[in-house]
Amino acid sequence: MSVPGVPTDDDPELELPCGETVDVREFDLNTSEIDCECGEAHGVVYDTDPLTRFIPEQMAHTLEETVKPRETDHTFGTLHAVGMLADEVPQTVASTDASEIGEVGFNYVWVSDFTAREVHVLLVQLLVDLMDHAVDQVGDDSIKSAFAERLDGLDVEEFVDEYRTQRSFDGPDDTAV
Repeated sequence: MSVPGVPTDDDPELELPCGETVDVREFDLNTSEIDCECGEAHGVVYDTDPLTRFIPEQMAHTLEETVKPRETDHTFGTLHAVGMLADEVPQTVASTDASEIGEVGFNYVWVSDFTAREVHVLLVQLLVDLMDHAVDQVGDDSIKSAFAERLDGLDVEEFVDEYRTQRSFDGPDDTAV
């Protein structure tokens, strides 16, 4: 019989980017960051996290409606956003498929060398870049100009700090913005 927190040969372990390992059963869906044995904090993202964990509902809805993933049965979401991050900095993101482990409550988990806040900043920047690229493909110069003007005043770090404060990630009242 296994004892919680004590790995056995049957426990699925994830090797983190720092080289430490963690049993995926130890992840809690309310956790966005773990303190590691290496002494650093690592940001954690689950496939069950809505895209609104990182961006406002209206922006998430716009991306869901306009970005068409190759998989026709999926809408653009956290899975795709974190995939962009993993593609951008692959050596800093570890992931595992936990879909066969029914007790964990998620199918995929990603753990990064970055803190939860740093992951948030990187994801927002990647999503802004994605939107900027999409707008560039539009033939309407007025749309391009309007978007460029809005981007001009965007401080991603400030946006993330305000968004995280509004969302109260550490409190019990995380609500949509």
